[in-house]
Amino acid sequence: MPAWQKPSPHPAPGGDQFQEIWGRWNAKQAVEQSTDSIAANQRFLDKVLAISPEQRESWRLELSGNTHSLLSLLRLRLGEGLAHLGHRRRSRRTGRRRS
Repeated sequence: MPAWQKPSPHPAPGGDQFQEIWGRWNAKQAVEQSTDSIAANQRFLDKVLAISPEQRESWRLELSGNTHSLLSLLRLRLGEGLAHLGHRRRSRRTGRRRS
């Protein structure tokens, strides 16, 4: 079995780790969030584009109790990005920042 098909020896992050990550994110200024988001998304897309068509078809991720294909993960990422974009626009209109 190729290395990319083997399960990861690292467990998926849990709620405590997500809270820590979101805490660091929420502490950033809006410009820094935007810059970091664009850079992270580019790194992610570069990695996706480097995967062969065969690897894309067999790629799976266990996340939140569900098994995701690469396509379903990409849909989740797109939806999350759109949700955050809408939140940013609403925040600008009201002058509030997410806490």
